[in-house]
Amino acid sequence: MEAVFKEQGEDLCITSTYEGNHGGGSLHYANQAFDLHLVQEAQEQMARILRARLGTAFDVVLEGDHFHVEYDPK
Repeated sequence: MEAVFKEQGEDLCITSTYEGNHGGGSLHYANQAFDLHLVQEAQEQMARILRARLGTAFDVVLEGDHFHVEYDPK
């Protein structure tokens, strides 16, 4: 992920891992999810790139002002 952000001229900033308040059953609490912050204008493009590069074992979800990324192999 760091390489993807760097290629896009963005800084990788993890804003949440297991701490904080997350939904019941969230993979945050199993240390299998984290949140990333990115400026609004770049979010859609970055989400598409991350989904393509990370593959189907990861979910990349836009949640308002941040990305939620979780390891969730199918």
